[in-house]
Amino acid sequence: MDELDESLSNHWNQSTEPIQIDSVGGVTQMPRAIRERSEKGSVRLRLLAIADSDKKYPSDQEGNGAQKLREACNDHNIPCWILAKREAENYLPPILLRKMKPNDQEHIRAVDAWERLSDDQKNFFNMKKGLPQDRDDDKYPLFEGVSEADYIVLTKGFFAGKKIHKCWAYANAEIESELRTRSQGDLEYGIGLIRKEV
Repeated sequence: MDELDESLSNHWNQSTEPIQIDSVGGVTQMPRAIRERSEKGSVRLRLLAIADSDKKYPSDQEGNGAQKLREACNDHNIPCWILAKREAENYLPPILLRKMKPNDQEHIRAVDAWERLSDDQKNFFNMKKGLPQDRDDDKYPLFEGVSEADYIVLTKGFFAGKKIHKCWAYANAEIESELRTRSQGDLEYGIGLIRKEV
């Protein structure tokens, strides 16, 4: 938000908290939260539900949790933004991956290999877990063109999965261009949905 829509991001910095981020424990709990909040009163909530798609390739269906969330939102007239990419980490620009520690040779090789992926491969690569150890191009055709050396490096994912979200701590104005490139319009779409609710 800070990098792509500064005027909207200023709402987060006000003492009255006109915009709040509320995590209800994951996509499986979100439909229930939507129903409970919607049924409490007659006034339409100013709410936007956001979730990972959990898709494994571009034409894949959204994950079961994302589908149920979308249905709950449709039932209660709540806007819903299911990310176009696999998960939020797939929007990370290369500059943030490079800044995150450990910045050792193994990490640099992984970022280099990731940068050689196509946009579709980057969009649906499991950033936390990496590619399957046992390569099966019939089961994962999106990655069949990846060289053997890059494939092996990418089986580990990034930062043992648990720390990858910390890359966002290095965000600043210099990432805007790379962030827009990685976004492919989806972050701007989501910001538009947020702006309609503010």
